[in-house]
Amino acid sequence: MKKIIFILFITIVGCVNINKVERPESFLDIEKMSDVFADLYLIEGAIGTNRDNFMKTGTLPTSYIYKKHQIDSLVFKENLEYYNQRPDEYLEMIELTQSKLNTIKDSIAARQQRENKLGELKTPLNTLLERDSINNLKEEN
Repeated sequence: MKKIIFILFITIVGCVNINKVERPESFLDIEKMSDVFADLYLIEGAIGTNRDNFMKTGTLPTSYIYKKHQIDSLVFKENLEYYNQRPDEYLEMIELTQSKLNTIKDSIAARQQRENKLGELKTPLNTLLERDSINNLKEEN
């Protein structure tokens, strides 16, 4: 019994003294980190949807993200570690990322609806000519 209490005591004392990662020198705020995450999710989705076409371009997803957001892998890693140790901020970042992805999804859905309506409005020329009453009168005479 004393051994178990001693082991628990050592475990608790050992875990309490964990140092949190300091704020990185090249700090990305929650807004910027959520932008990076949103782009990562979009690229991963694109790769999952059409891997062959993506591989033909030869673009590396991480390289694209780093270039777009003007960061490097070290900046991303340091910021990710920083947020990983702060669950409240990490959750806020993930919720903001989800909100951005939902906005993109809604925008795409609205665009598809507009295109579908335009597609329904576009009638083939043959159909229009068949309905043309002047052409029908000429043919009857």
